[in-house]
Amino acid sequence: MTFIVLIIKRIIIENSNNQTTRRHRNIHVNQPSKNWSSKVIPHPNSKPIEPSVRHPSYKEASGNGFLSTFLNKGNYGEYLTYKELTRLKGYHRVMTNLYIPTKSGKSTELDLVMISQKGIFVLESKNYSGWIFGDERNKNWMQMLPGGRKFPFFNPIWQNSGHIQALKAVVGIEEDSYYHSYIIFSERCTLKQIQVTSPNVVVIKRNRLIATIKQTIQQTEDKLTTKEIDQLYERLREYTLVDAETKQAHIRQVSKR
Repeated sequence: MTFIVLIIKRIIIENSNNQTTRRHRNIHVNQPSKNWSSKVIPHPNSKPIEPSVRHPSYKEASGNGFLSTFLNKGNYGEYLTYKELTRLKGYHRVMTNLYIPTKSGKSTELDLVMISQKGIFVLESKNYSGWIFGDERNKNWMQMLPGGRKFPFFNPIWQNSGHIQALKAVVGIEEDSYYHSYIIFSERCTLKQIQVTSPNVVVIKRNRLIATIKQTIQQTEDKLTTKEIDQLYERLREYTLVDAETKQAHIRQVSKR
């Protein structure tokens, strides 16, 4: 109890100091000086200030509360990936849990989408443990747990390819070079034998996500302007935070596969 009281006192003191600092800073800034010109001339070597955006919290973006995030392995994996993506520098928008309609009249769920100047990153999150074996050419991959237990699961590269095809129809951008498919596995697993042949497809563990995306960004030319990023973000917002009925319908159609 004493420890909690000390923390609360520390927070109050820090807030008080911050307010005092802001008051002193405002007094200094608001005092006019006859020796300074009102027009600020930038230094010839200074870099232009990049536009920035406030990323909503994972709860705001997904609609998942504390318990549904931390007690659900799938949601928790998405949360960790979402948090990593929002820390990236540069102008970009991150979205999660998009239910996109397909040509068949059903829906497909996209775990995470990042819209950046380098294109649209579509991320499939797999919060698995054990050893993972997979080949892009095969329909099923394999999870192997201690004791030799094996569990097949649908090829996540094929799964994410379906997501991208549905997304293309919604955003109206068909060119493949605009899309980057990322399959993100948990740090709890070991990627033993993974074969990938398609360009713009990456299969990695979450602890390599930021470094790998930065490398992709460095090697890719700009595709979208900041205005186009915002337009795509607004267009896709209607497919987020869907009602419980839509989610249940999606779960039922997945269970029938």
